[in-house]
Amino acid sequence: METSDPTRRLIQGSNVWNLAIIDNIDFKEKSFKFGNIYDVTHGSSHMTLRMAFQIQLPIEVEAGPEKIIELTAKTPLFEYWY
Repeated sequence: METSDPTRRLIQGSNVWNLAIIDNIDFKEKSFKFGNIYDVTHGSSHMTLRMAFQIQLPIEVEAGPEKIIELTAKTPLFEYWY
């Protein structure tokens, strides 16, 4: 298990959309019926779940700079459709 590297299985390219999810999960063995309610850490475990979802897009995605729109007093807030 220590020799496995899941990052080697990720798809590389400019047409790949990535979604990374990190979640912290805590498990408790049992609720406290007659035991010590302050002994919270006993019988619990913690886990960090890391997942990556990848989708290959049918087009190439350019990673250039975004177009900068300068706001002035004459810039309309809403577009009018007539």
